[in-house]
Amino acid sequence: PVVFLLLSCAPASYPYEGSYFAMDCRVKVTLNSEQSDLGEPQLEIGKIFSLYDSLADNNQRVKNHKNVYDINQTNEWVPVEKELYDLLRYSVWACEETQGYVNPLIGNLSDLWKDHLHPERVAGKEGEASVPSQEEIQACLDEMNDSSLRFEEETLSVRRIGTAKIDLGAIAKGYAAQKAKEWIEANQFKSYIVDAGTSTILLGEKDLKGSTWNVGIRGIGKKMNIKNTVVGSSGIDAQEAIIDGVEYSHIVNPFTGDARVDYFGVTLLGQDAAILDVLSTAFILMGVEENSDKVSALSEKYGVSYVFYRENEIVKNQGVPLE
Repeated sequence: PVVFLLLSCAPASYPYEGSYFAMDCRVKVTLNSEQSDLGEPQLEIGKIFSLYDSLADNNQRVKNHKNVYDINQTNEWVPVEKELYDLLRYSVWACEETQGYVNPLIGNLSDLWKDHLHPERVAGKEGEASVPSQEEIQACLDEMNDSSLRFEEETLSVRRIGTAKIDLGAIAKGYAAQKAKEWIEANQFKSYIVDAGTSTILLGEKDLKGSTWNVGIRGIGKKMNIKNTVVGSSGIDAQEAIIDGVEYSHIVNPFTGDARVDYFGVTLLGQDAAILDVLSTAFILMGVEENSDKVSALSEKYGVSYVFYRENEIVKNQGVPLE
């Protein structure tokens, strides 16, 4: 007898890889294709993150762009590029959509906590981490609540009313990642990963055969086998400080001014990276036990799965496939 072996041959795969520093993290990109002559498409992803990094910078001016820093220096109208105009309009929408839990005017309050929790970052300042006084916190809250943003679409101009500082730290990375995802899909890449520092990960298929990715969640020792999705996470492990036995984080509540968070982290799965970035911050501030109705309403509205956890403890899992 003659035996014929029918072997299914996998298509040749050509990876296009890049690594870029933007938005205080290393953005790692891999795009897989059957074509070997596409040039350097991964550079387009780096350009997107770099653009929004410079536009959202609230600490210094940048060349060739008016950015958030420029708007923070004045109460006059500032003409900006459409990308920044749309980003700031989105930030105001995000504030309204989360009922104020993600506020783009939180900059002074955020800086206050950073300066106290990490005094070594302040030029000429020494000492141990401390907690701001209630008077300092209330002053920043008053500034934020008395301030607002105005928009003039005809001239693409933005005006800051009041003295609050714009800070897009909870918004800009996810927004940029969604623009990157749209570019990837428009250019018909099916197999890809864009890892923007664990808080935002874009996943297509792992390879040209359609395999899934194995993604771990720090803090609970669980993994997910997933593909064609976006992972968004928010947690306190990266920038936490402990003072008198109390944990404080970089995530500041815009209602109370407090930087204490009850949850170690929250991880979300969905299709829109911009939405996930906003909701991950909002959810960890809301708390699934304290505001389960708000969390459920927003997750259902945007088709988001989520898991809340404290260290080594799952508090609530709503649809995240854990192993």
